[in-house]
Amino acid sequence: MVRKKTEPNPADSIVDISDEREWERSRTQRATAPHRYSKEESKEEATGEADAASSGPAAAVIVAVEADAKRPAMYKLAIAVDGQTEQALISVHEDTLVAWRLLKDRRLSPEEWEMLRKEQEKEEAYRSALYMLDFKARTQAELRRGLKRKGYAAEAIDGCLERLARQGYVNDAVFAQRFAEQRVTGQKKGSRLVRQELMQRGVDKREIDEAIKGLDEEAERSSALALAMKRWPSVKGKSERERQMKLMNMLLRRGFPGAAAREAVRQASASAAEADEWDTPEEPYDEDGLE
Repeated sequence: MVRKKTEPNPADSIVDISDEREWERSRTQRATAPHRYSKEESKEEATGEADAASSGPAAAVIVAVEADAKRPAMYKLAIAVDGQTEQALISVHEDTLVAWRLLKDRRLSPEEWEMLRKEQEKEEAYRSALYMLDFKARTQAELRRGLKRKGYAAEAIDGCLERLARQGYVNDAVFAQRFAEQRVTGQKKGSRLVRQELMQRGVDKREIDEAIKGLDEEAERSSALALAMKRWPSVKGKSERERQMKLMNMLLRRGFPGAAAREAVRQASASAAEADEWDTPEEPYDEDGLE
């Protein structure tokens, strides 16, 4: 009879550091092997609160606690869940570990186990959001849409975004300001188009207004003129007026205000006409006609 090979349970490999006195110390020792504590030591350090929790009906029991050497401020918990043959392995932030007093042998009621699983989902959503932010800056709405596509619950997404905002990783007001400046100076777009793009990214109207208000008007006019000068030679038309109107419409579609667009078209047209005058060859003079 051939026995089926079973996969090892990741929860079996974690090392317990449940002694509450080691929580602070472990933060500075993540590069080394976690300190081991016996079951008896962990029980001695368990507080009256943990003892009180163990007296009621439990859905799960914490078997071991280990600092995550690869993720600062994170802890891995091996948990024996009622009705399951294998232990569950979840990760929690150190704030959750301390606030909940998650020591070895801590018994969790069904309500506590459910809340802890939600904390785990918040942590996973947070890590996923950080991964997205590694590629480029995003607004809260963009992150929310991305996390929703990945299947995270609304509660986990809300908790994740609150944490990111608290840490300064997500700030729609700062995003809107930098986005507007880059679009105007770098991509030669007008403030009206920038406003529309920020709205599509879910930025609040008040924050958009502040970002547009903070734009340098001279920088926007310079961008309109630079774009007009670049596009003028390729604009076709039967007359100068027709070419000017086509260029004007193009600048308006790029989001530049009417006044800035008109001035840019006027200068581009005048500059081209002046260049044409300089390029016109002079009439050759007749030496025989000189006295």
